[in-house]
Amino acid sequence: MENYLQNYPEMLTAREVADIMRVDIKTVRSWVSSGELASIPIGKREYRIAKASLLDFIEKRQRGS
Repeated sequence: MENYLQNYPEMLTAREVADIMRVDIKTVRSWVSSGELASIPIGKREYRIAKASLLDFIEKRQRGS
């Protein structure tokens, strides 16, 4: 997965994460609001997700935790 993400910037938008994970953007927003997926706020309604956070999220999901 890390190789797949190498062409993406270090900080991802919710749309980019949705495209990578092949889910609806609402799903990504839900993960962020629940705290499952760490994000960094950059404004009142905007945030970015670090590639490392996405990789951690994927790893935890694969382990089932």
